[in-house]
Amino acid sequence: MPGWVGPTAAISLVIIALAFAAIAAGSVMLARAAKKEISEVSDKLEGIRGDLHDAMHAVRRVAETGEDLSVKLKEEIHHYLATSTALDVAAKVRTVRQGAGMVGRLRRWLVRGRR
Repeated sequence: MPGWVGPTAAISLVIIALAFAAIAAGSVMLARAAKKEISEVSDKLEGIRGDLHDAMHAVRRVAETGEDLSVKLKEEIHHYLATSTALDVAAKVRTVRQGAGMVGRLRRWLVRGRR
C-alpha cells in the first residue's frame, strides 16, 4: 500500500467523527430549545387553565342567577295571571249587573207604558 493511504484514511475518519459530533451537538441544542418551548407552552397553559377555572365559576354563578330570576319571573307571571283573571271576572260581573239593570229598567218602562 502506498504511504498516503493511511494518513488519508485517518483524516477521513476524523472528518466523519467531527460530523457525528456536530450532529450530536445539533441534536442536543435542538432538544434544549424544544424543552424551553415546551416549558413556555406549559406555563401559558397553566395560566389559561386558571383563567378557564375562573370563567367557569363566573358562568356557573350567572346560570344560578338566571335560574333564580326564572323562578321569580314565573311567580310574577302566575300572580299577574291570577290578578288579571280576577279583574276579568269582576268586569264581567259588573257588566252583567249593569246589563240586568238596563233590562229591568226597560221592562219597568214598558210595563208602566201599558197601564
